[in-house]
Amino acid sequence: MHQFGESDRVGRLRDGRTIKAKYPERRLLGLSQDDRALILETAGGLLDPDAN
Repeated sequence: MHQFGESDRVGRLRDGRTIKAKYPERRLLGLSQDDRALILETAGGLLDPDAN
């Protein structure tokens, strides 16, 4: 769940201590309502080209 900016173990030192990394929080890619509408319109046109 690195997208939330959490820490994780990434290895161990020779003495056995754990190495941790803190990941920066990052936004996942998504679709807006306009994107979804365009995708549905495009897909519908490909499935039934005579509908337009």
